[in-house]
Amino acid sequence: MKTAGYWSCRNEIIAAHLPTPHKYEPFTEFFDVDQLDAIRDKYGVDLYRECYADALHEVTEAANVTTHLRALGVECKPIFTPDDCHVNFIAVFSLGNTTAQRINEIARKADLCVLFQCPTH
Repeated sequence: MKTAGYWSCRNEIIAAHLPTPHKYEPFTEFFDVDQLDAIRDKYGVDLYRECYADALHEVTEAANVTTHLRALGVECKPIFTPDDCHVNFIAVFSLGNTTAQRINEIARKADLCVLFQCPTH
């Protein structure tokens, strides 16, 4: 059970994440800094720190998987769920140069589920 306000704070932080860079772009920032400042002011420093640490971990894991899959030619994007029953997803639109099984293996290592929006055979 999370503290009051946790999920709304975490969701706002995740909503402030920047798109995952493509494979040749450096990871400079994961979040819009101005939005983070507003969220910290709204929820207070202690709750913000707790939520930010969790959100950063989730966004980083999804970015790593997305970048790996894009290097394999897979068209995909992360989807973050908004509550404590959450399982985050990677939506896959094309298999690229790999298989559905391999995509699942890569995503599973980061505790992500895969939503295939394309033929998988």
